[in-house]
Amino acid sequence: MRVVVWGIGCVILSAGLCLPVGAQTVTKKALPTYTGDVAPIMKANCLSCHTGKTSSAGLDLTKPEIVKKRVNVILQRMRGEGGMPVMPLGFKAVPKEQIAKIEEWAKNGAPIGGPKKLHWAYIAPSRPISKLTSKWIANPIDAFVLERLNSVKLTPSKPATKETLLRRVYLDLIGIPPTVEQLDSFLKDPRPDAYEGVVDQLLRSPHYGERQARFWLDYARYADSNGYEKDLTRQAFPFRDWVINAYNQNMPFDQFTVEQLAGDLLPNPSIQQRIATGFHRNSMFNEEGGVDPAESQFNTVIDRVSTTGTVWLGTTLGCARCHDHKYDPFSQRDFFKSYAVFANTDYRVEGDYKKTFSELWREPNVKVVTPEVETQKAKLNAELTAAEARLKAAIEANKSEFERWKTELANPKSVPTPVPMSARSTQGATLTIRPDGFVVPSGSNPNSDNYVVELGDQPGGTNALRIEVAPTEGKASGRSSSDNFVLTAVELEVDGIKQSFNLARADYVQESHSVESAINGTGKPGWAVYPRGKMPHTLIAILTKPLPQGKVLVRLKMESQYYQHNVGPFRLGLIKSDFPFLDLVAKEARTKPDIALREFAAGSAEMQDQYQKLQLAKQALSNYENSIPSAMVLSEKPGVKELKAPIHHRG
Repeated sequence: MRVVVWGIGCVILSAGLCLPVGAQTVTKKALPTYTGDVAPIMKANCLSCHTGKTSSAGLDLTKPEIVKKRVNVILQRMRGEGGMPVMPLGFKAVPKEQIAKIEEWAKNGAPIGGPKKLHWAYIAPSRPISKLTSKWIANPIDAFVLERLNSVKLTPSKPATKETLLRRVYLDLIGIPPTVEQLDSFLKDPRPDAYEGVVDQLLRSPHYGERQARFWLDYARYADSNGYEKDLTRQAFPFRDWVINAYNQNMPFDQFTVEQLAGDLLPNPSIQQRIATGFHRNSMFNEEGGVDPAESQFNTVIDRVSTTGTVWLGTTLGCARCHDHKYDPFSQRDFFKSYAVFANTDYRVEGDYKKTFSELWREPNVKVVTPEVETQKAKLNAELTAAEARLKAAIEANKSEFERWKTELANPKSVPTPVPMSARSTQGATLTIRPDGFVVPSGSNPNSDNYVVELGDQPGGTNALRIEVAPTEGKASGRSSSDNFVLTAVELEVDGIKQSFNLARADYVQESHSVESAINGTGKPGWAVYPRGKMPHTLIAILTKPLPQGKVLVRLKMESQYYQHNVGPFRLGLIKSDFPFLDLVAKEARTKPDIALREFAAGSAEMQDQYQKLQLAKQALSNYENSIPSAMVLSEKPGVKELKAPIHHRG
C-alpha cells in the first residue's frame, strides 16, 4: 500500500493528536507563574482600564514588572480593604480562588522571568507515545482509541463485517458505495491482505482525487461565484482539475503549497504550475459600474491574506487588518507585510473613469494547453499549410490573369448604367426614374415588395449585374425605420428567359446576412446593411454565362420576415469585364499585395474556391484556439525590486 503523504493521512494524524493519553499522576503541585496564571487574571479583570498611556490612575498592568511591584496594592484593592471600593469598579469581583493564586505567586517572590509561554495553538505538535498493550490493538492509532475508551469506561465494538468495512472504505476514499459485483469479489477473496488490496485499488482510482479534492476546494472558495452586482461567470475548473490531479498523483504537501502560493515564481513554471496559482483567483471580484479599481484591488488582496492565514496557518490574520491587538501574536504591520506579497501580483486597468465612470481591475489568464490541444493545433496548422499551398498553386496557374487584373485595377473602366424604360412596385409604392438612372421609391411602404425594372433592348456580352443603393433626395438606402433593407432575391430575364448567377459580392453585409442568399434562390437571410443604412452600398452578381442580346428585365424582391424593409433609391448597371468585381476592390489592394490577392481571388470561381478553403482553414484554427479554456492565474508584477504596501490605519 502506498503512503498517503497528506489528505486522509493528515486527518488521521490530527485525530490521533486530539485524543487524550490517559490520566497523569500528579507528584508535585506546580507553582503559579506570571504568564500561565497571573497574566490571564489581569487580562480578564483589569486591562480594560489599566492599559497603556491612558491607564486609570496611571497604573499600566500590561507590564509584568509593574504588576510585581504593585502586587500588594492590587490584592488590597481586589479585596476592598482599607475602606476602598472593590476592584474592578463597577464589575463583578475577582473570584476568591484567583485572588488566592495571585497571593501564592506573590509569596513565592512574584517571579516574572523565564521564556514567554506560547499560546497552545502555536506549539508544534509532537508524536505522542502510548504504552498501552492489548490484543485488540492492530495499529498505533488503536492504542489511543482504546485509551480514550478506557477513560470513559467503554469497551470496543465488535469488529465490523467485511461488507461494512468495504462500504466504509469506498465511501471514505471515493465517495461512491461498492457495486454488488465488487462486494461479491471482495467476499470471495481469501487473501489475508484482501482489504489492503482494495485500499490500494481505490487510491489508484481517479475518483479518489475527486472525493478528497472537495474539501480543499472549499478552502479555496471554489464554489463561490464572481460576486457583487454583476456576478459574471468565470472559468475556474482548470484549478479544480489541478487539485484533483494533485491528490491522484500523491503530490507532497510542501510542493502542493508552493505551487499554489508561488507557482509562477518557480524556474520556468509549467502551465500546470501556473494554473495552481488559481487558488487565490477564487476571490470575489467587483465589476460594478463606477467601481474604484484601487479599492477593488485592496479588498481582493485583503481576502487573499486572510485566506492564506486561515488555510495554511490555522489562524485569523484578518483580526490585525485595522489595528494591533494586545494579545494577538500578529501585529497590523505583520498583516501588511503579508499584504505586500500578494499586492505585488500583475494586473491591468481597463476603461477610463473620467470618460465612462468605469474602470475595471483585470488579472491574467492563461490558455490551458495540454498534449491533446497541441496535437489538434498541429493538425489544424497542417490543414492551413496545405490550403495555402493549394492557393499558391492556383495563383501560379493564373499569374498572367493576376497581372492583367492589376493593370485594369489601376485603370478602371466605367460601367454602363442604362436609364430604365419602366419601373413599378407590385405592392403600390411609387417608383420615380431619374435621368441619371436612379429609381427612387416613395409613397406607400408595404410590409414586403417587389420592384420590376425594364432596361429595354441591350447588347449581348454582359456578364455581371451591379446594384447600387444610395441615400438621395433625403431618403436613406433602406425604407425601414432603421434605414435598413433586406433584399431577398435578385432575378434577371432576357426576352422572358430567366438567367442565373453563380457568385456575388457586396461592399458591406450586415452580420448574420449574406449576398449569396439573394442570388441562389433561398431568399434567407438576404442582403442587409444595418447599421449603415445612411451610406451608399453596392452589390455585384456575376452571371453563370454572358447575356445574349435582348430585352432585359430585373426583379428585386424584398420578402423577409422584417416588415417594411424595402430597398430605397437604387440604380442598375450592366458590367462587361473579365474582372467584374473591380468596383468593390478595397483601395488598399492597390498598395498591399495580400489584399490584392484576396480581391483577385474573389472574382475567379477556381481561385475563390481555393481562397475560401484557406479562409475556412484559418477560421477553424482560430475557432479552436478560442475554444481552448483559459485558467485564472496570478503572476508576479514585472520589474518590481522591492515589495512595499501602505498600512491602512483605522480606529
